[in-house]
Amino acid sequence: LEALGDRFPNATVTWEQTGPDVVAFRVTACRFVALCRALGEAELASVFCAGDATFFGTVEPNVALRRPHTLAEGGPDCPFTLSWKDPP
Repeated sequence: LEALGDRFPNATVTWEQTGPDVVAFRVTACRFVALCRALGEAELASVFCAGDATFFGTVEPNVALRRPHTLAEGGPDCPFTLSWKDPP
């Protein structure tokens, strides 16, 4: 999973749980959020967050994404929890 996470250089990720049923990680820095803020368009950062929800809602439809808050919304981090909607 770390190798997969390394493919996304836009974020600083801390892995919290990696198992067959649940994967949890925390994004503590997001370059998209920083870029949008630097451009004076902080509200655009939420578009990237919406992309995560779209990905897990359509490309990976059997995976549920739980993320109670985001850096783009002003949260301290982005805690991602991925789990099966219907375990295989």
